[in-house]
Amino acid sequence: MSCGADQRTVLGALAVCAACASAAHRPPLDNEIRTRAQVDRIAVPLAPRALPVYPAILHSAEFNGEVRVRYVIDADGHPVPSSLIIVQSTHELFSAAVRNATLSSLFAPAQLHGRRVAVRYEEVFLFRSPRNFMVNISDPRARPRDTIDVPAVTRDTASDGVPRTLIGFVPRGTLPTVTFSRSELLAAQRAALAEIARTNARPGADDAHSTTVCVSAIMRDTKSIPPDSATLRALAVPGKRVVLPRDCPRTYASMAFEADSNGNRIVAPPGWVDPYGLKTTSTGGWVRDQVRVWGEIGQGTGTHGFVCLVQRARELWRAKCETTWSSVS
Repeated sequence: MSCGADQRTVLGALAVCAACASAAHRPPLDNEIRTRAQVDRIAVPLAPRALPVYPAILHSAEFNGEVRVRYVIDADGHPVPSSLIIVQSTHELFSAAVRNATLSSLFAPAQLHGRRVAVRYEEVFLFRSPRNFMVNISDPRARPRDTIDVPAVTRDTASDGVPRTLIGFVPRGTLPTVTFSRSELLAAQRAALAEIARTNARPGADDAHSTTVCVSAIMRDTKSIPPDSATLRALAVPGKRVVLPRDCPRTYASMAFEADSNGNRIVAPPGWVDPYGLKTTSTGGWVRDQVRVWGEIGQGTGTHGFVCLVQRARELWRAKCETTWSSVS
């Protein structure tokens, strides 16, 4: 099932909602519960739909699973709790996740003869855990665009025609790349840079000497441009100063620190700081609501590459980042 097809499902749901607008003002046809084959229009989940949360313990254990659930959706579009039956499940934690999400969902009701009716509904949820967030490859500077498993929600139908939703990770090659707008890519970059600036993104970071972050560039299309004021504000956190390169203080640090006669490391001169240099070097849409951001962060004579998976949820972007290479001169 492609993302384009998934988007068509959402558009279809909107069309159903429009059709339901007039039906909503009329009373239900009756109290009878129909099957899918007995209605003119099947119930459709309303967006944003509550989806099952992959149980953390199963996710970390790379435990895959499947749940088939059956329940009644009443004439108002609400799942009936007492009707919910787990037909098949590979783990009770998957069952609980599906049950909680299902009962929190809202549907455009099924229709028969232009009137709302209750319907018996069935669907399947697949859970697929990633083997790795990032794939380690021989060339640390290469961008593993075609080898990384990425989290996604995709929809298709089971062999018997029952709606099926996959929650978890699928190879990128099975899904088309999504095109994002400039503003969306910029928002994703801000989230990635903020996460890197917050964590300093490298082993051995000395917080006492990392209070200034100098952001040199962000990406627009394929060009590197100076960051705007909104980007700098997005990176601001207590205890950190975020500036443009022109306002960046000199660095004093090297990877080999000098020591005094007692063997103690010589500290920085009073008033000096050892700033970080931070920039993004590439962005790319992956699948729906997910963007990859590549970049670099440097301090002293060391530079470190990073890649972030940035995901959008209700217009908020959140990043998870990993270091992909390190260089010390």
